Amino acid sequence: MNNKTSITDSNEAQIQENIANWQAPINPLAPLTEDQLDLVYQLEDIIKAEYFGEETTQDTAEKLEELQLIDSNKAFIKWFIQVENEVKNENLGNFKDFTISYTNKVKMLKNYLNILVNQLNTYNHY
Repeated sequence: MNNKTSITDSNEAQIQENIANWQAPINPLAPLTEDQLDLVYQLEDIIKAEYFGEETTQDTAEKLEELQLIDSNKAFIKWFIQVENEVKNENLGNFKDFTISYTNKVKMLKNYLNILVNQLNTYNHY
């Protein structure tokens, strides 16, 4: 039993060390990007505001107002479908922009090739 306790203590010590080194300034176990850190700080502000009544920064307060209250499975599904549709529409918009640009380039190339063919035909007649 004593051996089991020492293994548990050893595991606990390793876990504590990993947590301490998770975002260490030198050689972190899992470095976060600036955007990820920004999100963590915003979440911290939101949690402090919601649960502890602390003041939030202006930026976080604006984002907090944008959040929808999700208090049921139905509300979550509705929110998820809305977000999914927004992402789909954004991707479709990007695809439409790409296809319009590509089509315009193909039309320009076709016109240019038609001019070249006409010039060659004119040249061959002489």
